[in-house]
Amino acid sequence: MANQPTSPSGSLPQQGAVSSAWNHVSLKPSLPTRGFDNHKGQNLCYRNAALTLILHTPQFLSWCEKYRAQAPSGSVPDVVRKFYDMIKAYWQCPNGHQLAMETLWRELQNRKHRNHRWQTTLGQQHDTLEMMDSIISLLESQTGSNHDLMDLMTVDLSQYRVCKTCKQKDSSPGDRVRFLYADLPGSKKATPIEDAIISGMKSETLSNCKTCANNQIPHEIQRQILLPSEILVVQVNRYKKSGKLKDEIEVQDELVIPDSLLDDGLKGQGKICYELYAVIFHIGDVSTSGHYTAAVKGPSGQWVMTNDRRVAFTQTLDQSMSSPDGGKENAYILAYRRLESQGNSADSNTGSSAAASSSSPKASSSGKGSAKGGVQMKGTIELEGRPIQWTIDQQLVLDPGKGALVALGPRARTQRATLQLTFTSEDTGEILEGQVTMSLKPRIVQKPKGAPSKTTDTKDSNAGTKKATDTVPESQDLNDGIDHPTIRPQRHTSTSHSSFSSLPEAQLSQVKPVMLTLHCFFPNELLLALDILDRGLVRRFTRDDHVGQASACSQPEETDPSNTGRSQEDMFYVISTSAAVLTSPSRAPRTRIEQKGYEVRLHAWNCTCPTFTLNAFRDPGPDHSSQYDGEDEDEAWAEQSTVGDLACRYVFGGSLTRGASRLAPPVCKHLLACLLMVRCPGIFSSGSPDRSGRVVLTCDELAACCAGWGG
Repeated sequence: MANQPTSPSGSLPQQGAVSSAWNHVSLKPSLPTRGFDNHKGQNLCYRNAALTLILHTPQFLSWCEKYRAQAPSGSVPDVVRKFYDMIKAYWQCPNGHQLAMETLWRELQNRKHRNHRWQTTLGQQHDTLEMMDSIISLLESQTGSNHDLMDLMTVDLSQYRVCKTCKQKDSSPGDRVRFLYADLPGSKKATPIEDAIISGMKSETLSNCKTCANNQIPHEIQRQILLPSEILVVQVNRYKKSGKLKDEIEVQDELVIPDSLLDDGLKGQGKICYELYAVIFHIGDVSTSGHYTAAVKGPSGQWVMTNDRRVAFTQTLDQSMSSPDGGKENAYILAYRRLESQGNSADSNTGSSAAASSSSPKASSSGKGSAKGGVQMKGTIELEGRPIQWTIDQQLVLDPGKGALVALGPRARTQRATLQLTFTSEDTGEILEGQVTMSLKPRIVQKPKGAPSKTTDTKDSNAGTKKATDTVPESQDLNDGIDHPTIRPQRHTSTSHSSFSSLPEAQLSQVKPVMLTLHCFFPNELLLALDILDRGLVRRFTRDDHVGQASACSQPEETDPSNTGRSQEDMFYVISTSAAVLTSPSRAPRTRIEQKGYEVRLHAWNCTCPTFTLNAFRDPGPDHSSQYDGEDEDEAWAEQSTVGDLACRYVFGGSLTRGASRLAPPVCKHLLACLLMVRCPGIFSSGSPDRSGRVVLTCDELAACCAGWGG
């Protein structure tokens, strides 16, 4: 896989002409695209391809420059500083880019980054997309989850679940992702990238349907883009159980996102277009080996094919895609940068937003309700360090001529707002005043299509609570609490109330410090465990051989102290939260229909998930302690068995944690979710199967469950 160093081939582009995409990069490139070493036996083609793509992403280069310039002196993380040094050496230093690469490479593997560091050994093959994901995760962790970087690299998705029997469509929690996936049909015909992305945004699962009144029936998961990113990375899923798919993928210099992939809040706002600027190819027939190359669009706008150190200036995309080092059948990663919106006035001003003046920013079609000039403002003001809290609930007036409430520019993701407050004491004349600028993020709730225009209140016979159905006319009063400029939930939330929202204020004040304490103990697992509980993915089973009727076994029972003497240990089944597992040359794709889950036993403190297994039993080896440069915590970290020699050496806690945390028992999000459900039944258990209520089973039924029935 290594290539001997060779001189760049082809005619060098004129570096004086820089494309508009690079205008915002302060560090102007003065050198052409170059490659990196990959000596025999190193297997570093995945690294070279990934970093070549990143170095040709001007938006990332601009972010790195901006963060470095704005951070206080001495507070720039090492990984950001070395990335900047790498960028400068690559584009401006004739002979320093390889040395800068090696310095950055060592930093990415530095053990001080713990779980975010890149872990590899010499000669080990890796997936280039996994490395790109690891780099972004490391940068986010080192920069405090910098919102500019997250907005640059992540796509907000909405998600809907459609019953394949009755076609009932329900919204489900959306997500923020760094990559989109493109599925190939497995035919010999070339597939347009748009069709492949549409296929990749759909999947199937087993779920309960309220309309059909059936449990665990096939549903289709449909995902749509809610907030597009500046950088869009698409992975072409080429690996199935039968092996690598050699389908050709058809790509153009520009990608227009199909309307079927856009959330309703984006439709009518003009086309969302991207420019292709990088393609990574995987050459090989199996997932465990192969070779990575990359074609990138340089600052001059011309395409360049890189194969480790070998570089060929191919000039056009078609020449790159047909190059011996590339090939349409080997295209694996596609990287796009967003172009200016191309909508016209007819497309971008529909509904209530049509009232906006021509000089106003483009308004969202979700801005209904502003026609009558009413905006409800709710907020809370707390004085730090003092038991003073004010709640604001006020009706504001929005002139219909100013447009909708949500009126972002075509590329903006947040609304900047300036808040100026003045507090005056009528008794003493004391004044507190100040000003702050903040970002307001729009959220949109999707309303069902095809519903009558009139709104009625209906009673849910199961929940016993009132809820509004259908849509609301433009003239509806904004004070009725039914239709305001609609709000979409953030990641892993839903339109229903969470477990904490129903708690009394007094109890909620006691729960908050407990949750904060748990977050300190389980910083990586708590939020994921709460998400599992909020989505009702835990099934709790109790063996009781005294149950006489099969029908009783399928109904949840309340915990009865009188029955505990004959009930056995509870077993938990946690349905996997993953809606789409990353498929790449280094891993097999998931089965779309089969529902994956894990068995949890609290008394044995065991979970069948791979994370718990690695956390509990993975031994880094007898030479591990010498690799930490003599840190003080190594003695406790590399605790050895007192019986036998090094062959019997056993290190508890695995390699996923270090320091004092290694002395604690291993844990995963599934175990923590089940423990919270047992210890906090008033919050996380509602007494129904859908919300993790206890289900009593006979021995035979429990055996069937363990054999593959997911509950």
